[in-house]
Amino acid sequence: VMGRDGQEQRRLFQSAGEWFAAGARRWLFMQPLQTVASSERELIVLANDVDEHSVDLYRLDVQTGRRVRLSEGRPARAKHWVLDAQLRPRVAIAGDDTGLEQIVHYRPAGATAEAPLGPWQELWRSRPSRGEDVRLPLSVEADGRLLVASNAGRDTVAVRAYDPAQQRWDEVLVEHPSFDVAVNAL
Repeated sequence: VMGRDGQEQRRLFQSAGEWFAAGARRWLFMQPLQTVASSERELIVLANDVDEHSVDLYRLDVQTGRRVRLSEGRPARAKHWVLDAQLRPRVAIAGDDTGLEQIVHYRPAGATAEAPLGPWQELWRSRPSRGEDVRLPLSVEADGRLLVASNAGRDTVAVRAYDPAQQRWDEVLVEHPSFDVAVNAL
């Protein structure tokens, strides 16, 4: 990582080659996910250092190297994350033991922005690799609804709203009759 002025270079993690050359049994990684708008020195990063089957989220101070784990208590085998506007993990996409099934978990916001988030709840399971419908959460809206890339009940992928509190699909927000929408998110 390098400061905006080109100074203050800091290395945050070793390369895979360096890990294996040092005798490591598995490769650990750290990958930037997004910036923190309210801070010039923090990033949200992904890392697989807690267990080999999951990817955790951290808020990282790039100047000091201090990390705060954001995904404490996450579902097992979590690999992908969707954060809310306050940079809190609200959706975890995990895999099963076989790696074929995709399990989408959600946790509701607390009563206030300062209140802790609710417990993780499983929303759905699917096996897209086996031809089942794709249902990939893209974002968490302020009202708690999810925007989801989905081809459920259709020939193309569209963006739909899903209400986790009611466990109900809402309207299609973006679609095209001949082409997939939000395909880069898949």
